[in-house]
Amino acid sequence: MASSTQETITQIIFGILPIIGTVIGLIVGYFIARKRYAFEKIYEQKLMCLKDLYEQVVNLEFILKKYVHFIGADMKKEVMDERIKSLNEVKDNFQKFQHKFWREEILLDKKTVEIINNFLTKYIEITSKLTVSNIQHQQGDLKESFDNWDKSFGLVKSDLSEIKDRLKKEFRKTLN
Repeated sequence: MASSTQETITQIIFGILPIIGTVIGLIVGYFIARKRYAFEKIYEQKLMCLKDLYEQVVNLEFILKKYVHFIGADMKKEVMDERIKSLNEVKDNFQKFQHKFWREEILLDKKTVEIINNFLTKYIEITSKLTVSNIQHQQGDLKESFDNWDKSFGLVKSDLSEIKDRLKKEFRKTLN
């Protein structure tokens, strides 16, 4: 009888072990799947954020280049109101980008944040010089106005484009 009881207990144990193993496997699988799902959602959000931010950086660079090449280059007094209005639009677009970046920067790695902050700083430097150029132009100081516009033109052409290219490389690293 003892061996029969022992055999029954052994059969029960060996019958329960696969069930316990299956339950443990399901529980572990559930937690792994949950972590993976959270990671994938965060990664997806990060990719969408990068895409959107880069699109806006390209647009900001384009409208600033358009301003310094066409609108800001015209030093005639008759177009002053158009220059001021256009520069205000450039600044408004920049502020919208800046606020979006501040909301989204939590998703980005430190290197990307650093490069975007460089872009912001350079953009502010350029638009400040353009604003001063417009003020000087209104005051009749055309030489200083042109000098500030010319410095802005150079910064847009070299520094801003270089920062955008560094940002593109950093985004590509993240995407790969």
